[in-house]
Amino acid sequence: MFILDQNSRKTLKVVALLWLAFVLLCLGLGAYLSARVSSVVAQRFPTLAQPCWSEREDQVAYLAREPEASAWQLWKVDREPSLICQLDPGEWTLLGWLDDDKRLLLQPRSQDVPKVTVVEVASGKQKEIRFENQGIELVGVRGGQMFFQRYDKPDASNQDNLSRSVSLLNWSPGDDKISKVVTIPFDTEKLHVEKVWPSLDHNWFALAIRMGEGESDHTLWFYNKEEDLLTWSGIRLQCKAIRAAWSPDSSGLVAAIQTDDSCDLYAFWDIRSNQYTRLSSGHDSHAYQPFWPREARYFLLLENKRVYKFEPDILQATQLTAQGWDRPKSRDLAVSPRGTGAAYVGLEADDDQLYKVDFKGEYTEPLLPLHPKTAQQKEWWFVAGNAFRTAFQTWTLR
Repeated sequence: MFILDQNSRKTLKVVALLWLAFVLLCLGLGAYLSARVSSVVAQRFPTLAQPCWSEREDQVAYLAREPEASAWQLWKVDREPSLICQLDPGEWTLLGWLDDDKRLLLQPRSQDVPKVTVVEVASGKQKEIRFENQGIELVGVRGGQMFFQRYDKPDASNQDNLSRSVSLLNWSPGDDKISKVVTIPFDTEKLHVEKVWPSLDHNWFALAIRMGEGESDHTLWFYNKEEDLLTWSGIRLQCKAIRAAWSPDSSGLVAAIQTDDSCDLYAFWDIRSNQYTRLSSGHDSHAYQPFWPREARYFLLLENKRVYKFEPDILQATQLTAQGWDRPKSRDLAVSPRGTGAAYVGLEADDDQLYKVDFKGEYTEPLLPLHPKTAQQKEWWFVAGNAFRTAFQTWTLR
């Protein structure tokens, strides 16, 4: 047994007090840093959605909603992000740019009459346009135009008093009223216009039409407005979806037709010849969305986060890649009009960020300023505080 003298006991007490002070200081510093870490982790940033390129490719519009907020805001970003306007509460669809990128067209989710909102980009002024629900049914919005269908009233000679034709109608911002595009007669099978794709020169319309009711066949038709000529493409089959895109010069069209076990491409290189090349994707069902870039002989196929470049000369598709762009949970991919890049919503840490991918340069960069907590998470105090918090949580759970 060791017996300490008085001086040794004093020294031991001083050392013990110093160790206690050191431990308390470490615990206090750890608690302080842990609180700072918690405050950084608790920072929340807006939810982002629906990036949309301007026609000149110098701006991207998008929707943003603050945490805990019920209403979306409309923003745009070129060199810096700027707020355009606050939207009414509810869900919205950003449809595209209009009038040489001076206006944006949006559609609120509505259960009553069809309506759209035109927003002045410079001032944020909003103009709501409603349509009287006189037997019209909204088909969709493409190329800055709204398309409707309406079953025509039966004539006096029709003894069963059933409609024998359906009219395709359209409206563009600036029009005083809805105009008729074409009337399509039918006899035994009731027709239903499901989708419309107007060509860029506004002379051609591709129509996806369902024949009959329920799970019936789908067909693809072309209407030449200049010649007032409606032509069947020769395609009729049961499918899940038809998606199409016109060539930049409006002379060709590619359609991706998805079935339960495949997705074939139908390429009309010369729309006037009404001849197509069928390209099979094998025995896999893909939700390909065709996209034909400006001034390009190739077209793109979009599916979720993947983009394929299809070369018609060699009949081969190549997946486009770029450094760091295939981020987890990325969504809302929007290809630029020339097809050289894309914008999409991805994650920066646990919050939304808007990214731009350059397919030529093969790089990805954020379009919006980095979140403050991204830089804070690299600081020494965050690393130390996070380690203390993790160790404390592990110890208390034993």
